[in-house]
Amino acid sequence: MVARLLYRVEIVGRVPPGPCVVAANHESLLDPPLLSLVTRRPLHFLAKVELWRYRPGAWLMDALGGIPIRRDRRDLLSVGRAVPIRIVGTANALSNRRIRFSKIRIVVGEPIQVAAARPTVAGSRALTRELQDRVESLT
Repeated sequence: MVARLLYRVEIVGRVPPGPCVVAANHESLLDPPLLSLVTRRPLHFLAKVELWRYRPGAWLMDALGGIPIRRDRRDLLSVGRAVPIRIVGTANALSNRRIRFSKIRIVVGEPIQVAAARPTVAGSRALTRELQDRVESLT
């Protein structure tokens, strides 16, 4: 991948085998393609449908495994396991249309096991809080 040539990328951990949802922070346009470095299998990610509005954007999103999602509607997702991942350094590497060749660190945390249960708003909020805390705690 081109990012490995341009940036000093450090990877701590890997996404475990089996079905899972990869959940990462998002600071830069570099984040979705960098996630492909932590697993050998293809990844798919949710992205705002507006990114498919023009051909170059649509081509790129499709090539990277993007799934268009409308942010003005509720979308329900079943989650068996989520893998918290923290990406550090991409905000400095690509911001305000400036490219800097800084170090990028990708840290894969321990999976969060999610028991099968009837989905509720309270349960979704609790899982979201746990996921945010776990991602923020990775350094």
